[in-house]
Amino acid sequence: MKIGSYQFGIEKRIVCTSFDAIKIAVLSVALTFVLFSFFFWLEGISPITGYFQMFSFAFGTSTGIELTIRRMTFMLLVTLAFIFPQRAGVLNIGATGQLYAGMLAAIGIGLWGKSLGSSALIPLMVAGAILSGGILAVFVAYLRAKMNVNEIVVALMLNSIMFYLVKYLIEGPWMDPSGRPESAQLVKAARISMIPGTSVPYSIFVAIAIAVLLYFVLAKTSFGYEVRLTGANPSSARYAGVSFLKIALLTMFIGGAIAGIAGVHQTAGIRGVFRIHRYFALYPGTWAYYGIVFGLISLSNPLAAIFVTFFFSGMQVGTQALQSRLGMGYGADLAFVGILMIVLVSGQYFYHKKIVWRKIGSQDRKKGT
Repeated sequence: MKIGSYQFGIEKRIVCTSFDAIKIAVLSVALTFVLFSFFFWLEGISPITGYFQMFSFAFGTSTGIELTIRRMTFMLLVTLAFIFPQRAGVLNIGATGQLYAGMLAAIGIGLWGKSLGSSALIPLMVAGAILSGGILAVFVAYLRAKMNVNEIVVALMLNSIMFYLVKYLIEGPWMDPSGRPESAQLVKAARISMIPGTSVPYSIFVAIAIAVLLYFVLAKTSFGYEVRLTGANPSSARYAGVSFLKIALLTMFIGGAIAGIAGVHQTAGIRGVFRIHRYFALYPGTWAYYGIVFGLISLSNPLAAIFVTFFFSGMQVGTQALQSRLGMGYGADLAFVGILMIVLVSGQYFYHKKIVWRKIGSQDRKKGT
């Protein structure tokens, strides 16, 4: 394509470095800000004022920071649940169903063991969530590795099945005695303690510890090497004697277990109940899909995922200020997140392609994102 005295084109990117990925993410976020500015103008609000309110609320107030960290905990866990299997070449699209499995285990054990002390009850809830989420993920991995069944299709079907199982339980046997469409309230012993003086549960430290541990496993252990080799070159992995079935089952179990822990955080750490919001877009299962996007943005690096989920969780929380501080209509926050996700996903194209240009008549070529 010719523009003025320059010729533009698209070429295949040989390798996408960390710097390239950061550059693409930054440009994607900048484009999102430009596109969302039209919503501010439609409301008669200066985009500068709007974005100042977003950032100042999310990262400049104690309430905003606490909400950001609470959201980040959930987002980091579901992102890690995608990252680890993805490094082995298996796509864990089923974090939503695994999340529900963890929630059901946490609520079920919490209601059953309400006479137990916190030191016994919470570990039981976490163990139940790990097994529930992990086993659900292993079922998908087994079909993928043993029978070559598409893991995406199976995971999406299981997500739907788990959703309706949750719906049945919280509108039936586990319904709150008051009749509200939610599970019965967990007793205090089944609740995760908050960091003193805040509304942030201690599960944030668990999420960060898991990210650090996964990074260490991938970078420093023989198992991590087998995972990386399987994901990068399955043929070489088979030639080296690495069992794809073993790697797929183990990585998916770990991913499902992490998603199950996210379910414990959302129930025992945040709400103390499980409910299905009448607005589908707001219930936790839908937010779990964003873990896929954040995992891709992080280049499947568990440590990078910590910073990525913190920033984007802040952006999600910051949009709440648009209604409370600027009087924008309901849905502005969802519109911003939707545009952000579309642009970020579209930006993945440039992980494999790059724009090149040169001045017509010149042999010097300039390359961009």
